[in-house]
Amino acid sequence: TLDVVANVPPVLDMLNSDPGILLQINGLTLTVGSSPGDVVYVIASPSAVPTSVPGLVDLAIGNNGSTAFILATPTIGASGIFEKTFALPPLPPGFQLHAQAAVLLGANGYALPATTSNVQTGTILF
Repeated sequence: TLDVVANVPPVLDMLNSDPGILLQINGLTLTVGSSPGDVVYVIASPSAVPTSVPGLVDLAIGNNGSTAFILATPTIGASGIFEKTFALPPLPPGFQLHAQAAVLLGANGYALPATTSNVQTGTILF
């Protein structure tokens, strides 16, 4: 048998983010691992300046919310994983994109503030 254990705290992975090179033609593939039933806000921003909304969430990206945008709001299924590839608009080479997840944990009754994942960063090659 294979035991699957949920990630606590939630973990975000950006495909090809190590060493951080993104190709626009491939899009942006993000994977979030968390407990089944958790509600996830997948957030991206060109800014690594933090965003703090007291009592709601403290992100390491988003420039005080001015450049943060929500890409998806899935509920984690039984597999414990959400994965999606997002199309990228035309972006100049060298453009950096940061991603982070804010998660409402089912295990604590979806209480605020949201738990945040790690940050992943990718740079557009072409």
